[in-house]
Amino acid sequence: AQAFAANLGKHGLPYHLFAKPKPANKAWCTQQKPSVVLEAMDLYPTKTLVLMDVDCVVHGDIAPVTETSADVGKIVIARNMRKGKRWRHWIAVESSSRVVVFKPTYGAREFVEAWKRQIEKRPDINHDEHSMVWAFLSCPATKFSYIDQLYSGRNVGQIPGAVIEHDSAHDDARRAARGPLINMLRRFEARWLRTG
Repeated sequence: AQAFAANLGKHGLPYHLFAKPKPANKAWCTQQKPSVVLEAMDLYPTKTLVLMDVDCVVHGDIAPVTETSADVGKIVIARNMRKGKRWRHWIAVESSSRVVVFKPTYGAREFVEAWKRQIEKRPDINHDEHSMVWAFLSCPATKFSYIDQLYSGRNVGQIPGAVIEHDSAHDDARRAARGPLINMLRRFEARWLRTG
């Protein structure tokens, strides 16, 4: 968190970091994100809020990501997935919570409350993004916009010229824990079983 604060300070960005205890039985847990957003909404009721993972790295001005007329700006990533025969395709849709923009609106709050409820329904899932997709689908009155990929917090080096990137020690540790065989199988799946 100290490196993230220093990075934001270097760019003159206002920020508020919320220290939350880590659940005892989990190495990492992002399920507290909606609670943090609700707390921030209560503290800053007239401000546009940008939720970012603490392992994000900011390289410049992030004001453009806040300029949305929607209630919530979010990242949605879709890719084609081959399923069965070549002619039959499925699309996998992923919603990332690495960077999310919340306007001071009822629709934004409704979405965050739905996101929190979805997490409470499934405490066995160790992260928040599945719940975020279900909240997204359950809030038809909330207006959403898509965050430009330059601000999406994708992995370092993945998007040329990115303003916000994600440098995750957690991802590195997870890859190391998998071992070489699982990593090879994941590369095979990404190369040969995904079509997008």
